[in-house]
Amino acid sequence: MYKVFIISLLLFFSCDYERNNPVVNSNINFTNIVTNSAVRDFVVIENFNAGDFHYNAINHSCTQGYDLNNDGNYTGISGPLDCYGFWCEWDGGSCNDIDRDVIAVANDEAGLYLYEIIDGVFNPNEIYFRDLIEFAGDGELDIELRSIYYAENHNTLYMLDKFEYIYNLYLPPVISEYNNFPEEHDCTLPSEETLEYLQCGQFDHATKFVVDEGNPNTPHQLPFEMFILYKENLNTDSSISESFSEVRRYWYNNNPNGDFNSSPVCDNAINFDYGCDDDVQSPLISSLNYGVTDLFYNSFNNQNRLFVANPSKDFYSVNLYYYDPLGGEVAFKNNLLTPEKVNTIYAHENYLISGMKDMGCYITLLNEHGISSNLFDKLHIAEDFSVYDIYYHEQDNKLLLSCGSNGVLVYNWDGESLSVDVDKHILSSYAFTAKLHEGMIIVGTENGIEIY
Repeated sequence: MYKVFIISLLLFFSCDYERNNPVVNSNINFTNIVTNSAVRDFVVIENFNAGDFHYNAINHSCTQGYDLNNDGNYTGISGPLDCYGFWCEWDGGSCNDIDRDVIAVANDEAGLYLYEIIDGVFNPNEIYFRDLIEFAGDGELDIELRSIYYAENHNTLYMLDKFEYIYNLYLPPVISEYNNFPEEHDCTLPSEETLEYLQCGQFDHATKFVVDEGNPNTPHQLPFEMFILYKENLNTDSSISESFSEVRRYWYNNNPNGDFNSSPVCDNAINFDYGCDDDVQSPLISSLNYGVTDLFYNSFNNQNRLFVANPSKDFYSVNLYYYDPLGGEVAFKNNLLTPEKVNTIYAHENYLISGMKDMGCYITLLNEHGISSNLFDKLHIAEDFSVYDIYYHEQDNKLLLSCGSNGVLVYNWDGESLSVDVDKHILSSYAFTAKLHEGMIIVGTENGIEIY
């Protein structure tokens, strides 16, 4: 018997019903957070606290008080009344930064939700919500959030609106404002009607993006580059003869965190000083199949790898490119041919994982030659399942495969070999994506977030 707890924004109730798990023959308790739309993606931000903000996003220090003249001299904390704001807490003797585990949820049509996980328990009361995100221009609002990424080095969320733009949101001030601490920050809040979006020349049909953050070999002040998959078809551009996909880069010319005098992220002006591959004739990767389904970026042992799924219209495959961040160029290395369409790709250290339609996953060794072609360097798992998303939790050695109507498959894997065994099969609602956090398996489903 499974106990189900449904928590919506307006209603709380519980019920019991039978579910069959073919792998684990035991009861599983799970919680469902109803977010009024399908959850296509989410990101967990661990230990999110003011001490890690890269700019003085709040106008005081939890541990030292206010710096009234921006000269490094603080007023100090004399008692609990000085311990002010969403990001600070008084422990009876001192004021400290609060370590928060925050989950940012991309709801397909309902917008952005932020929740907090407190002592391993998912709090159903959101700490931030926004549904007015997209720039409609002369069209209608039809937000469809498909993927989300949190940039730790400038405390900013990036969200993809299907086949349109990638939007950004600087988190510290909007969370303070939403939780009734408007005096805690001095930043400029985004417009109530729309968020700022990334614009690379004339290109506005983004379908995927991946990020290289923290690369020590970057030529930019902030080690942050985004690789964006753009698509064009005969409906979006009548001048072309054939539909196609291409990959372009986006970066910031200067550090958007700024300094104590000015800060682009805090001033809601992050998009004014950027660079990208905006030359129509010069994308990073050109002439790709319109049916490209996924991108993945992996950096390991000084090798920067960019993977593209289904780059050819003639056969199913995954291409591997080596990326040179100093030169801003890629070089095709080799590819992996697959018997079925590749839905999703993931790489960990020296292994590529390719999730296919109706044929599970290949785990394939990456070596000095690129993607190994040796049959002994390849493992086939989850046969007969369609895999739509892949996630690996290195600390717990768990590999999670999101399989749509077949729920989530969980494997034990050390990330360093082809030794894999099944841990459990979770029969969730239709699963788009899944991640592991402090022993909880969090699943983004057609019915919202489910937690096991």
